Amino acid sequence: MTDSNINTITIIGAGNVGSQLCEKLANCNFKIDGLVYNKKKPNEKLKKFTNTFSFQEINEISTNSDLYIIAVNDDQYQKVISTFPLKNKFILHTSGSFESHKLEKITERWGCLYPLQTINKKKEIDWNSVNFFIEASNENDVSKIEALCKKAGFKYHFANSKKREKLHIAAVLINNFTYHLLSSAKAFCEKNKIDYNYFQELLFQSIKNVQDEDAFQLQTGPAKRKDIDLIKKQIELLENEESLKEIYDLFSQQIIQKHHNEL
Repeated sequence: MTDSNINTITIIGAGNVGSQLCEKLANCNFKIDGLVYNKKKPNEKLKKFTNTFSFQEINEISTNSDLYIIAVNDDQYQKVISTFPLKNKFILHTSGSFESHKLEKITERWGCLYPLQTINKKKEIDWNSVNFFIEASNENDVSKIEALCKKAGFKYHFANSKKREKLHIAAVLINNFTYHLLSSAKAFCEKNKIDYNYFQELLFQSIKNVQDEDAFQLQTGPAKRKDIDLIKKQIELLENEESLKEIYDLFSQQIIQKHHNEL
């Protein structure tokens, strides 16, 4: 193990996170030795950022990169670990829920570079808005990840696997569940011939408000007031919307419990 910083990187996975990291790191003067891409055709845009370009076959990767970043879906990590052709390389994963020590099957030098943000390969990323959470199996490699983050301009914090799992749960609640709720509301509007755009300012204002104040204190509506009659009426109006009815009922009961101390 040397004390030199990371200069060359191989990325396994060219999905949302892998493709965006590939472009960002290349633009920050890291040399991308290769990108493992599991599609029949490569992403032409990404070709210019890589020194070599691998399709599907992980055994074609460079054998001497300073760092290997695994950026795949959580359910693909075991497959990558079982087929990874090299031993004791410096390997980072990018998952919020994957336990870093599981990489010990293929290396003693493992770690994490987890971006806490929705990343889509089709959308431009404001990297200044992304918080990265890092860890490594030894202090020397922690320093290497810190140096990488500083060179790339990433905001970073330290979090072991247990803390990162909690961070990921919070991210699912805030991000994924919000997307589901909003998409359900939009479908309800379309079905009832209501212009969804009417609610844009309401949504923007709600998001702005929670930046400045405790969301608990900002709660309004019939459940906050414990207006049982109105809640029942609105649930009846959702009689043919089973999923929305369940959401409305569950959220209303929890809001009542929280604001009126009812268990």
